[in-house]
Amino acid sequence: MTAPIVYQGIKFPFQSGSRSLPAQSTNEQLIQEGLIQLILTGVGERIMRPDVGCRATSFVFENNDAVLGNLLRAEVQGVVAKYEPRIQLTDIQVSQRSSEVLLTLRYVVLTTGRIGVATVAIPSL
Repeated sequence: MTAPIVYQGIKFPFQSGSRSLPAQSTNEQLIQEGLIQLILTGVGERIMRPDVGCRATSFVFENNDAVLGNLLRAEVQGVVAKYEPRIQLTDIQVSQRSSEVLLTLRYVVLTTGRIGVATVAIPSL
């Protein structure tokens, strides 16, 4: 038996679906895609909502060390708390690589109690 649809929206990245245009996402998949969009969207990028977004990509030129990890953690916690009311963050892990920083977000979906994980890769230039 499949879980009932609690959340439904447009799939990210935008694509054609087998039954609809655009393709649809539901429940935890939609939340994961929303987190990725939120973190990779820069503040001021959205024309009608310039306050939505995260400064995570602005840290790409910082030293790739523990200080960067703490800055990213604080930024993502604040943005997710402000713009994603469907979840409660439980942990943010930051993994540094030479070409990117990986953020692994662990959260609980408030309506279902399910635990979710979303991974966001922030490229360095």
